[in-house]
Formats: sequence, C-alpha cells, structure tokens
Amino acid sequence: MVLPLLATQLLWINLVTDGVPALALGVDPPNPTMSEPLPPKGRRADAPHVARHPARRRRDGATLMVLDASLPAGVIEGTGTLRHGQTMVFTTLMLFQLFNVFSARSADRSAFEDAFTNP
Repeated sequence: MVLPLLATQLLWINLVTDGVPALALGVDPPNPTMSEPLPPKGRRADAPHVARHPARRRRDGATLMVLDASLPAGVIEGTGTLRHGQTMVFTTLMLFQLFNVFSARSADRSAFEDAFTNP
C-alpha cells in the first residue's frame, strides 16, 4: 500500500488552500445572486448541497488516477518513483482546491467569469 501524500504535504495543503483563499474571498465584492438570509441560530451555515457535490468525487477519483499513472504497475502504466507520484498527487490536489475557490465565488456563474476582478 502506498501513501499518496506525506503528513507535511497534507499540512501544507491545509495551510495554503484554507488561509490565503479565505482572505481573498473575504475582500471579494458581494455577489448579488447569493443574497440569502442568514440561517437561524444553531443551524449550520453551509448549504447541504455543498457536502454532496459530485465535484468532490471527481476530484478524488482524478487524484487517484494521477497517482496510478505516475507509478510503475497499476491500471495505467507509469514510469515514476514514489516521490514523483506523491508530488503529482500534491500538485493535483492543490490545483483542484484553488479551482474550488474560484467556483465558490458564485453559485450560478462559471468560475472563469470575472476571474480577475479581485486583485
């Protein structure tokens, strides 16, 4: 069994993809389509559809496919070492998480619309 990520890589992903994008989204101009009232006290603030979003399953599957394609033996034959495979998984997860930040800006518009309006 191969570990897809090292503990330090997991901590770095958590630090970079949670802290910096949260600051950027905090100064983003408000989106008029996301003007729902706040939930009542005691109820979770996130929407129930976020946890069941199919993009999470695609992200996980794509990340495992990248690991499989990076290592020798497996469904997709690769030629890299374990360290190369872990680096590929790390990079894939980072890119997916940063794309997720752009997707969180609006519930109904593409992530590529107005991507550079927040300097």
